[in-house]
Amino acid sequence: MKREFFIWCFMLTCFCGFSQHQRFVYLGTYKPDKTEEHKVAQLFALDVSNGKSLFHSIENPDSREKYIQELASYKSIVGWDLNWYIYKSKGRVDFAVNHVSTTYEYGELDQIQWKITDRKLPLDGYSKAQLAETEFGGRQWLAYFDTEIPVFDGPYKFSGLPGLIVKLESLDGDYMFELIAKEQVKEASVDKPLNTIKLKKTKYLELMRSKAKNPIADWRVYYKNMGYSDVATVVVNGVSMTLNQMLKEDEIVEKLWQEQHNNPVERDDVWLKFGGIILAD
Repeated sequence: MKREFFIWCFMLTCFCGFSQHQRFVYLGTYKPDKTEEHKVAQLFALDVSNGKSLFHSIENPDSREKYIQELASYKSIVGWDLNWYIYKSKGRVDFAVNHVSTTYEYGELDQIQWKITDRKLPLDGYSKAQLAETEFGGRQWLAYFDTEIPVFDGPYKFSGLPGLIVKLESLDGDYMFELIAKEQVKEASVDKPLNTIKLKKTKYLELMRSKAKNPIADWRVYYKNMGYSDVATVVVNGVSMTLNQMLKEDEIVEKLWQEQHNNPVERDDVWLKFGGIILAD
């Protein structure tokens, strides 16, 4: 009886410890252009608190500085082109992006179906990493999870395994996320922002496809609301031009960016050059 009570207390201590403010840092590597072989490296954080989580890019330069060696060791371009915010709670996944000055959000149930295998691989620092497989977003995925880390979560929208996902990779080699650090943080805000435009996923994709066709339309409205006319003078890199000229140049840059970023995590997604307010870090 005493032994059973001790084991119960030990398990409760473990789970309570992980239920507080935890940050798991992942190094993501991905191929933005499916016609090219080069890859990009980017840092992400999975913040876990009281049964909820937020997965997001680490935007703050000071936060990235701590992991500069991990980035340098990966001989790749360092980027921050995957700028989404993914909130998970009670079997629901909410996906948010910020475009110009507006945050768009859609929600869906966690419908990832896992096939857990008996195969265990000795990954660096995780001697008992176990393999699971799934199909999601038009890709086959391999996930390695560690049952000794009782957090049933992982990078991007992936969760639901009996332990933290310490490595996730697409079978085609285009995407990979590897856990590189675990931290205790004083605060980990995993609550969704209040002022968002909530859409169904189908409507979100329709809207993003529309924005992709005219990538500077929202910026034009933004500057107009700020009181700028099309003929207002602006200075870009020391060169004076009208706002309209600047936006036309930006449109060329944005469309070129889209051509070079044609390989989103989910194949049917729309990858825009998101940016604006940083919602978390």
